[in-house]
Amino acid sequence: MQERAPSSGPSSGIPAQGRLRVRLAAAALTMALAALTGRLAQIQFADPDQYTRLAAVHHRSEPPATRRGSIYDRKGNLLAVSVPSWSVFADPSEVKSPLETARILSRVLEADMERIHARMRRPDRRFVWIKRQVSESRAEWVRALGLKGIHMRKEYQRVHPSGSLCAHVVGFTDIDGRGLEGVEARFDGELGKGQDIYLTIDGYIQTLTRNALMRQVERHEPEAAWALVLDAGSGEILSMVNWPQYDPRVPAASPPSHRRNRVLVDTYEYGSVMKPVTVAIALERGLIEPETEYDCHRGAWRFGRRTIRDVREHGLLTVSDIIARSSNIGVAQIGLELGEEHFWEGLRRFGFGERTGVELSGEKIGIMRPASRWNDHSLISIAFGQEISTNALALARAYLALANEGVLIRPSLISRVTDPHAKEVFASPRAGDGEVRRAVSERTARQVIAMLGRVVEEGTGTRAAVEGYRVGGKTGTGSLMCAESPGYSRERYISTFVGFAPLEDPRIVVLVSLKVPTQGGYYGGTVAGPAFREITRNTLGYLNVPPDTPMDFIARAAANVGSEYNR
Repeated sequence: MQERAPSSGPSSGIPAQGRLRVRLAAAALTMALAALTGRLAQIQFADPDQYTRLAAVHHRSEPPATRRGSIYDRKGNLLAVSVPSWSVFADPSEVKSPLETARILSRVLEADMERIHARMRRPDRRFVWIKRQVSESRAEWVRALGLKGIHMRKEYQRVHPSGSLCAHVVGFTDIDGRGLEGVEARFDGELGKGQDIYLTIDGYIQTLTRNALMRQVERHEPEAAWALVLDAGSGEILSMVNWPQYDPRVPAASPPSHRRNRVLVDTYEYGSVMKPVTVAIALERGLIEPETEYDCHRGAWRFGRRTIRDVREHGLLTVSDIIARSSNIGVAQIGLELGEEHFWEGLRRFGFGERTGVELSGEKIGIMRPASRWNDHSLISIAFGQEISTNALALARAYLALANEGVLIRPSLISRVTDPHAKEVFASPRAGDGEVRRAVSERTARQVIAMLGRVVEEGTGTRAAVEGYRVGGKTGTGSLMCAESPGYSRERYISTFVGFAPLEDPRIVVLVSLKVPTQGGYYGGTVAGPAFREITRNTLGYLNVPPDTPMDFIARAAANVGSEYNR
């Protein structure tokens, strides 16, 4: 019997019918793979945007992974919080009757029908917003309608339980939850991760400050006004109020000027409130003593081509009198004695010409030219608050240094930051920890404080006297620069009072400014002094600071009300 040679082919031993089936299956698989490869190529190269949009529809229908952190005041009262809301969107390719659908949605959502209709007439689109962040009740109405191609997405909406009370500090977000101003912008990363921010602001003191400021706004009708209260020991900002105000829920409804935190971003030549700083620097240099006398030339002093004037006529005045009476002529002579280098260095030690370090963006430093660009006229002008501009917080910080025994400290706005599990991840420095440097000695600080007590007791600031407490401070009426021509305006002023209380052991520093008051006077003592008095009295009472003023002081202060020397 003849043997067959073994076959080496793959169909060895397989019947002819079976081999046909294998070949057909292999061909089908090859065709399927070719079709899949072609489809992938089409997706990747021909129309990738369509599938990106499809993915976006699915992705945007999911809620955000993390709720934005909340902002609280120092007592845990909510200032800004994110709450769940619903947003309505459409897939135009699914909408059967765009016009009728737009008509229905415009009634339910109280939105513009033409705008909705225009958005839905885009069959090439798979995702268009109809209306963002609608109430739960309106969302239920939309669901009940069951409109083809209309969908909902869960989002978070930023709300402000305190309304406009802290708007300039807290700031606001856009509709997508990104911080645009204030703490919302400065700490956007932390808040976006769900961390909570606790401010040093006390909501009650903020309310007291706002109410007192608004009374003066109504009385004097200024262009703008601002006020703040600092803790004299720690530098914590207890209140920061700006007017005009705005609604952080609808910030676009107000002009940009209303949204400015003027305490930080506006700089001015604040005038006579700089005189105690000039005197403090000269005392520290050993050039003067509180009883050193200067001839104030009966209210007009000729220096070169320039005439320096006082509001009232004075002859010989001591340094203490110069502060109490707010003599330009007296302090100008002290400025000349200081000289450029010593004066400039002293101002820098008080923090002028540098940022305060507060935890907000957008702070403006102001103008303090290098000493090499000063001359005698600069020494005179800067001595009484011209040719040097600063923001209100930096000015208040200089008084904070005097109240804090001569030590310059960094003002703070953030008390602490906690993670989503309430674990503290940051805490603000407390008293002593925020020290920047020593501005003047404790002895010099106490000498100036005594002078500022005389300002309120018998000088230009009697309207700032507080019942039951000895307080110290200084009036300022800074002339604004003319817009049309060089020089200072005789009609436009910044009216300011800044000081601290109680005098012997300061607990708070308070600043009040009104820009261009148009009714009832414009001098700092007249316009800002009463607001300082109200804010200080109510804040000390709220903080349970015991009264310390003997009744005879109150009587003397009351007798002097109305006799201030204006500047």
